[in-house]
Amino acid sequence: MHTLMLKGLRPSRLSRNGFTALQLAAYKDNTELLTALLHGGSDVQQVGYGALTALHVATLAGHQEAADILLQHGASVNVQDAVFFTPLHIASYYGHEQVVKLLLKFGADVNASGEVGDRPLHLAAAKGFLGVIKLLLSDGSRANVNAQDNEDHAPLHFCARFGHHEIIQFLLQGKFEVQPHSVNIYGDTPLHLACYNGACLDDPSQFAIVTQYISGGSLFSLLHEQKRLIDLQSKLIIAIDVAKGMEYLHNLTQPIIHRDLNSHNILLYEDGHAVVADFGESRFLQSVDEDNMTKQPGNLRWMAPEVFTQCTRYSVKADMFSYALCLWELLTGEIPFAHLKPAAAAADM
Repeated sequence: MHTLMLKGLRPSRLSRNGFTALQLAAYKDNTELLTALLHGGSDVQQVGYGALTALHVATLAGHQEAADILLQHGASVNVQDAVFFTPLHIASYYGHEQVVKLLLKFGADVNASGEVGDRPLHLAAAKGFLGVIKLLLSDGSRANVNAQDNEDHAPLHFCARFGHHEIIQFLLQGKFEVQPHSVNIYGDTPLHLACYNGACLDDPSQFAIVTQYISGGSLFSLLHEQKRLIDLQSKLIIAIDVAKGMEYLHNLTQPIIHRDLNSHNILLYEDGHAVVADFGESRFLQSVDEDNMTKQPGNLRWMAPEVFTQCTRYSVKADMFSYALCLWELLTGEIPFAHLKPAAAAADM
């Protein structure tokens, strides 16, 4: 690297995917290269695709040491990306407790607001990371436990919506002055959201939603666990059924983006026909621009590049990308990018 820089290579140059050398070193947790780039004049504040800095990338990957080096070299702890997420937002969303602790040490704003008013506490509550929530509410930090986003959701709303019973108990039984009757713009309290989801907590181990039973299991199980051979005609039936399902979603009066199409969520009847399942990450198309509560929904191996890079401006084409990978998987019988870890597979795309 030193030789390349002596030859005039500019460390600020962006890759074709919009990332700097510093960001890639941070993503790979290569602290030696990271330090060398910083000493060689790399701009620690330079942004790449999605207005991400190297610190955003390090926190996304959960690399505490890389994040520490960047902060020691002047990285802004409260820098915001294209959707106004700070590194603390990202670390909270992914549950990287040690990175959260480091960012708080460097003065991260626990009440920083994202594009739709979501704070780090909202994200940790939605994802169910109790350890992160305890850090954000610690005496030295003290996030606003009743902060509301643009739709007036408090963190407690998200806990109730996603069934995070342990966090609800922690918030209500602690000394945080939580307002349990807080109402969002739709008139819903946390209790309403819990009831919408049919949440019965008498026995949390039995938490379930009753849906139609599809006896053939998932396409993933058929291909990679049972290792069944599928003839071409059956493959075409599955491919067409899934295409029809996605066409239905995309052509509704209010089109829906699935956002998590993969072989785990393609279920098979005994007669070989297929249905698309699991709509937990789905969104109305018209609300996608406003919704950044789940910046990277779904399984990384099947994820479209624009979703992985945290760009909320994506369309039904994101589903088409995932569908194409499902077709490839169906025809080859191989897991997409099986030689890579999921995050690396998404990043390399």
